Amino acid sequence: MSAVLLGISNYKRDIGASPRIILRNMFVEKDPTNMVDGYVRLQRPGLAPFADVGTGPVRCVFKQLGTFNGDILAVSGPSLYRVTEAAAVTSLGFITGSGRCQIAAGQGRALVASGTDCYSTDGATVTQINMPDSVPVQSVAYINGYFILTQAGSQRWYWIAPGETDPGALSFASAENSPDNIARVERIGDELWFFGEGNSTEVWVPTGNADLPFQRVEGRLYNQGTANRDTVVRLDNTLFWVGTDKVVYRGDSVPIRISDSSVEEMLAAVDVSSLRAWAFAYQGHSFYCLTIGELGTRVFDVSNSTWPEFASYGRPAWRAHIGAQTDGSLIIAGDDEIGKLWKLDPARANDNGTPLIREISGGVAVLGKPISCSSFSVLAATGRANANGNGSDPVIEVRWSDDGGNIWGAWRQISLGKRGEYGREVALTRLGMVRAPGRLFHLRMSEDTIFRLSYARMNEWLAA
Repeated sequence: MSAVLLGISNYKRDIGASPRIILRNMFVEKDPTNMVDGYVRLQRPGLAPFADVGTGPVRCVFKQLGTFNGDILAVSGPSLYRVTEAAAVTSLGFITGSGRCQIAAGQGRALVASGTDCYSTDGATVTQINMPDSVPVQSVAYINGYFILTQAGSQRWYWIAPGETDPGALSFASAENSPDNIARVERIGDELWFFGEGNSTEVWVPTGNADLPFQRVEGRLYNQGTANRDTVVRLDNTLFWVGTDKVVYRGDSVPIRISDSSVEEMLAAVDVSSLRAWAFAYQGHSFYCLTIGELGTRVFDVSNSTWPEFASYGRPAWRAHIGAQTDGSLIIAGDDEIGKLWKLDPARANDNGTPLIREISGGVAVLGKPISCSSFSVLAATGRANANGNGSDPVIEVRWSDDGGNIWGAWRQISLGKRGEYGREVALTRLGMVRAPGRLFHLRMSEDTIFRLSYARMNEWLAA
């Protein structure tokens, strides 16, 4: 028998016309019970409706324990909303612009940077920050009671000291070690990272001196900025971002490349203004979710350094394009088209009623004489069907290609068994001859039932 080597990442490399490996709306983790390839493939959480917030699209989602009783702040269309965990929605006020925003907050105050103006909210009202000379604000951060505001199109950044409402005319510093403008400021631990629009990132720390509250850390200048403010995400005790060279990095003693060639080919094909990212932790996995314009959403799984793809039905990208999480349970995402907040629900096998299409591909190599494909079988969750309705008699679809994925055969269906049929065999037989270089298999599951796939084999039943 031969193990079918199923993908553990989504991989597409057009420059070499390579066969595509698909891992869509699923992720992998190590499974000690799988003696074939050591992995199990699990589906991503489905999207459940959480709250309606204005006209959309959702431009920012923020949630932080200790701020406004842990309520959610969301910018949707031209307005800022406060949303409780019980999904009660309050409109707070007007926010300029139409692009994505950034929020930073202390206990009783949050600042919203729209890329032009900056706003302050106490959780009940919204007021505009009075900037010296009315300079535009690109990004915001909060550390040790200070708000940090970076000036758009400049190396200059301002601070608002504890107890103050607006930054003073002399409350500023400059990231001047390199000549590029600041694209984003982000806090990690007791450090402030200033990402340049070119090839620099500087690290500053608080001094405890009210007259000079921050200073740059000598030796902490990195020769890599960010291609887009909205790709910088705090996750797994460090920062992740897309660099100006269109490579995805993880912060360390030096920036560490984490993207593969497939992701970088996608990044090279889009305008950097279309990029945005967010992150969430889910059952031992930390996911950096990067939407690459209209090409799709690729997700870096920190636990195993894989890059699956998340997508919404009929669309290349995942509609949950930004979001927030502060604990291990409630994960809220904002829609990229309408004013909808979604809750990620691990018990749901659909996205608010639309199909959750889960796909996996892999293959078997043939290097010598042709061999017979007597059977194709998978080890998957069986007998877990819904009691009735959609998903009560689920099937998995399979097709295959013998020329590297250029031409595919028709889809064939295999039953996963009705509810309680736990020992159901999931297999097809008599699938013809396989010649060099081998056969690619493509599996698809679209029914409304939880799906798990451990492995696939060819010729497990040689006598079939």
